[in-house]
This record gives sequence, C-alpha cells and structure tokens, in this order.
Amino acid sequence: MDGTHRLAALKKLGCRTVPAALIDYENPLVQVNRWFRIITGDTLQNFIKRPRQSSASYMSPSDAEQSLLGRSCYATLRDKTECLGFKSKEYTPLALYRHAFQLEQIARYNHMKIAYTDNGEMNQVSGSDILMSTICLKKSEVVESCLGHYLFPPKSTRHLIPSRPLGIGVPLGWLKNPNVEEAEAEFEKYLAAKRVRRLPEGSMVGSRRYMEEVFLFE
Repeated sequence: MDGTHRLAALKKLGCRTVPAALIDYENPLVQVNRWFRIITGDTLQNFIKRPRQSSASYMSPSDAEQSLLGRSCYATLRDKTECLGFKSKEYTPLALYRHAFQLEQIARYNHMKIAYTDNGEMNQVSGSDILMSTICLKKSEVVESCLGHYLFPPKSTRHLIPSRPLGIGVPLGWLKNPNVEEAEAEFEKYLAAKRVRRLPEGSMVGSRRYMEEVFLFE
C-alpha cells in the first residue's frame, strides 16, 4: 500500500521479488495522512501568473481547508498574507492529485524548490515561501488504487503504521534472482547480520521525521 513508486521502479528493473513489511491495513493504528509542500524561489503572486494554470480563487484559510476536505479544490496555496484554492471539473482522487502535481511541475520548471513536510502550519513558512496543501486520501481509496494497478503522483500519501523498519537496502541482483527461496535465504542471512536500533516516535532519520516507532537496521 506504500512505496508504490519504488515497486514500479523495481518492476521496470526486472526484479522478481521485493522486501516488504506486512501489516494489517484494517488496523485503526494504520492511518493515511498527507504531505504538505513548501515552495521557495518566488512569490505567490508571481507563481499564479505562470502559464498552464487553471483559475484560482481567493479564500480564507479555513474555507481553503474545508474545500480540500470536501474536494471542491485539488490544492491550495498560501503565503503570509493570501490564500488561493484551485478547482477542477474532475473529482476522482487520481485526477485531483494529478492536477496538484501539475502545480509542482510548474514550480520545478521555473526553478523553484519544493520541500515536503508533515506540518501544515504557517509558522514554518518564512519570507515569501508558499505552503501548498492537497486532499487527503482515504484508506479505501488506497486499496482501490492498488487493486486497480494505477499509480498516484509521488508523495500523495503519508502512511502512519505501528512500527516501521528502515535501513533495509539489498543488492538488486538478489531481487532479480528467479529462485525465490534462494533470494529469501540471502535476505534473511543479511538481516540477521545487522544490528537493530529501536527509535521512539517522532525520531528524525535523514531529513524525515517519523511519527511511528522505527526499527533501524544498521
């Protein structure tokens, strides 16, 4: 349900197997949240003048959030003084996220930088930075997308699970091995040789903060 882009890349590379953490997706502790984007490199007023954009409406921050919850907007952009909502004539979750991803592409095309954060508060935004918010997918929609084999744009979901294993990087050759039993044996031997460090909720690993317990393989 998570790591769908990594899985798609491994398929293109010809891998036969992939390491996975199995969880009960119906467990209420498993939640789907969203990533927020911080866009830097230009002002909001200049950004909305870029070509290829649909019409945007000025609205209050509270109305903007309600429009995302009700999915009348696919994305909102805010700076310190203004807030804009972007509407679409398409309302499927995949279409809404694809429209939102187009805003990111416009930003990158114009040499703006995008950082991802789990915090949707404006107190982390400085200067002329722009905070971008999107819709939040439901667990049932994630399941539907996986069963339907269609891929959402990157960073469409932020899953919270009871515990998360990290640091499990294996040679691609093992994943391309057609002998599944042999590949599994190599993988188990590899994991057994590692030291496991347990990190509490809220720990930073690299540039990302994890709100669940982490088991870091080193």
